[in-house]
Amino acid sequence: MTPSVRFSFSLSDLDFSRIQEWLASTYWSPGISLDRVIKGFTASTLVIGAFDGGTGGQGSFSFIYRFGVLVLFDSVALFSGGF
Repeated sequence: MTPSVRFSFSLSDLDFSRIQEWLASTYWSPGISLDRVIKGFTASTLVIGAFDGGTGGQGSFSFIYRFGVLVLFDSVALFSGGF
């Protein structure tokens, strides 16, 4: 059976608590606050969330942030087992 994945470009669909929890445990953003995560995503040019089509749970996120001419892209799988 092929799993279904739903993609969203809406900030309102993102699970910021889950994203913050994951980012806070990494070496590049240890202890980052929920407020800072939300501000960063809100300032992004494009956000993408990937969600399990069956459960609706968020599985990954991506964002593109433009700062002058620099464009950063980050995509992180939050699933322990993937889709």
